[in-house]
Amino acid sequence: MQRSPSEPSRSHAISAEAPTQTGLLAGLIKGIVAVTAGAILFGWLTLTGPGESINRDTFEPVVDALNAVPGLVSFSEVATDAGKLRFDQFLLLALAFAAGFKLEKPGLTWSVICVAAALGLRYFQSLVTNIVGSTDPGDFAESADLVIGTAGPYFSGGVFRVVVIVGLALSMLGLPRRKVFWIAAIGGVIEGITRMALGRHWLFDTIAAVPIGLGVLWCLVQARRILLFDLTQRVQ
Repeated sequence: MQRSPSEPSRSHAISAEAPTQTGLLAGLIKGIVAVTAGAILFGWLTLTGPGESINRDTFEPVVDALNAVPGLVSFSEVATDAGKLRFDQFLLLALAFAAGFKLEKPGLTWSVICVAAALGLRYFQSLVTNIVGSTDPGDFAESADLVIGTAGPYFSGGVFRVVVIVGLALSMLGLPRRKVFWIAAIGGVIEGITRMALGRHWLFDTIAAVPIGLGVLWCLVQARRILLFDLTQRVQ
């Protein structure tokens, strides 16, 4: 039997099917589990056995090479002093609150939800650090006179927050998702260079923070899609 021209094919209908809220939520849960498991696994692999020796062997050469770049240490210290004001954390909360208002007017309900999610990011690193049993390069770096300030554990919270904040801000501005992730990753790499220049982290601490931050950013973008989907359904 011939299909009428107006009748769409089954495969075309399936491909054009809009995502369901259940499907989006399932994707979000899978993303959260994958990011958490990946962060723990990478930390365990790089902070024990061969990974630990690579961290120690690369630490001094990397820090020395970065310190040889004119002005990099001074720039890194300025960035660190700004971080002491917790500016990045306040900015993250402000962006989360603004995201709530963008989703719904007056938006107070969604703003509370978004701020709660942002606060949860603060404890994500602590959770991973405690599970992995992370160590920082403090004693090792100080004995080699390489550290400036206080060293931090796996993974670099500064790099992680830069990736998430830059990505969240660009996403709210409506940039294409691919551009959002690329620019956020570049911002994380720049922040990672400043951390290494001051001897604050092991090499793998800064490397890991970029994909972990991108993973969390993906989860936030996915959560925003779920909220928007819910609002669209209610309007209809």
